Amino acid sequence: RNTPIDPGTAPTYRHQEVIGLLAQVYRTAAGTVILGGDLNARPDTPEIAAISLVFQDAWARCGRTGSGHTFPSNAPDRRIDYLMLRRARCTGAMVLETEASDHRPFLATIVIEG
Repeated sequence: RNTPIDPGTAPTYRHQEVIGLLAQVYRTAAGTVILGGDLNARPDTPEIAAISLVFQDAWARCGRTGSGHTFPSNAPDRRIDYLMLRRARCTGAMVLETEASDHRPFLATIVIEG
């Protein structure tokens, strides 16, 4: 699944979207889940803490070098794009240096468990 989460300054809508997203995963996904997207939240926010109760952050697990910052692409100063894993693991992750979009792409090598 790929999802963008609300970019607003106040986290109210992001909190609601994260609750809905986690409920959907709980109801429908029994096996491996790879969730990627622009979550518009930094790693130390309640939104990412909630998602991390169910998923592992690929960058935190296997980011190779740098900070993982992906936005804005011309001078990245924050990490708001994620690849979150459940019943999968990563063996390497990196942010690619390009300005093809307003975000830099995040590349990870994933191993599906089982």
